[in-house]
Amino acid sequence: FARQRASRLLVVCPAMLREQWKTALDYFFHVDAEIISSSHRRALERQLPPGGNPWEYYPYLIASMDYAKMPEVKAQVLEQNWDIILVDEAHNVAKPHQLDERQKVEMDRWELMRDLSKKARHLIMLTATPHNGYTDTFASLLRMLDVGAVSGSNSDPVINREIAKSYVCQRRRIDVESEMSKAGDKSPFPKRDADEVYVKLSPLETSVMNEVELLGR
Repeated sequence: FARQRASRLLVVCPAMLREQWKTALDYFFHVDAEIISSSHRRALERQLPPGGNPWEYYPYLIASMDYAKMPEVKAQVLEQNWDIILVDEAHNVAKPHQLDERQKVEMDRWELMRDLSKKARHLIMLTATPHNGYTDTFASLLRMLDVGAVSGSNSDPVINREIAKSYVCQRRRIDVESEMSKAGDKSPFPKRDADEVYVKLSPLETSVMNEVELLGR
């Protein structure tokens, strides 16, 4: 933004992270983004010129996945072109696993991002949650990048690892600790102290535990 290479930003995230992203964008990048939602929209519209559309008028917006996927809202979002779309907790917008394309699964979030990704010059997807292990789910995110990393159908895709590895950045705990160490900083992670602790149960507690074990069987 400082180099004037991007002028329109959309952050898509879970509703509980909207305020956090607003604060982070202001603190780190001096970007004053507006949160748009059912409750925020009326206040935003008061500042619009007659006939104005908040999705077009405000250059930096933050919206929840579930608000943006609403049919009447999704249509307005897709009318715009975005320089950058950033998706936080991106595993939430991956295509749910299907045994085959005939299996019915909830796809509203994935369909939103599948269509929205075509309206972005740059797409950034962030998540700290490991994917579910299904190739079709992981491939659905890679396919949004439109870099030729995925071929085949949505339910039975083939991932080209050589292409994909240029667009996937995995930051492990050991990587963060290494970077902090080089900068002379301590690890931000607490040390784990694993030890066995033996607790003596009362007769009543022992009886309850035995009943729970029987129920579990």
